[in-house]
Amino acid sequence: MSSFKEYGPSSMSWRIHADPTSLVGGIRALLMQALSIPSMLAVDTFSTYHDDSWGRFNRTTMFVVETTFGSSDDAMRMIESVRAMHERVKGFDSNTGLPFAAGDPHLLAFIHNCYTDSMLDCYSRYVALLTPVEKNQYLEEQAQIALLLGAKPDEVVTEYHKLEGQISSMDNLGVVEATTRGFKQLKEFPFPNNVGFLSLPWRIVFDSAIDSLPEFAKGYYGISSDPIGTFLRKPVMASLGFIMRNYLPGHPMYRSAKYRYYEDYSKKDVA
Repeated sequence: MSSFKEYGPSSMSWRIHADPTSLVGGIRALLMQALSIPSMLAVDTFSTYHDDSWGRFNRTTMFVVETTFGSSDDAMRMIESVRAMHERVKGFDSNTGLPFAAGDPHLLAFIHNCYTDSMLDCYSRYVALLTPVEKNQYLEEQAQIALLLGAKPDEVVTEYHKLEGQISSMDNLGVVEATTRGFKQLKEFPFPNNVGFLSLPWRIVFDSAIDSLPEFAKGYYGISSDPIGTFLRKPVMASLGFIMRNYLPGHPMYRSAKYRYYEDYSKKDVA
């Protein structure tokens, strides 16, 4: 397996993933990924999200954090762990007649493309507009993760203008019972009591993710566009991101990554 190249503070990956509004992108990505029926069947059959939503959320977050801000060794350990888990997730659904396998290279490329498209869309929507060059730089940086996980190389998009077409043309897209259950659980996320206060801003974050979905995805979910609600929520989400960005310390691993690159990062203009 190839080695992992660390991103560093000049990367678009640091810039986008360090921003708190990336949470909106993460939810948007999950909603789009869930439209792949084989993907949702695999998650519904093998995942612990039914009984341990908070744990699953944290594990997914740590994958992004470690592959973005961790060392090359940190990232490779995380990627190898996920690859090993994917090998065990496979089966056949008698209701739909579809086989599913988490390690399917075709499916892995779809999952990756949904993620990168969502991150770029939500950063541009709630933080700052990105140029085509910046978007493509991010896609090229993130492609190494998809390839190391085993995604089909010619389906991992590295040019932004091709993203939506590649995603929307995926086979076996749709909404099944498992999709509906997952959507409801994500919308009414069961936070543990010690972080129950997060349920209030969560609805704003979730609705902002819905606002940002492409029209083809809204069509599958039967969601009508809400121009007025979208117009009103956008500045609220942008303001919430501004407060978190400027008054919260950020993830410990992000701060640790800065120390690896700067002796005193507080004196540097970094992401």
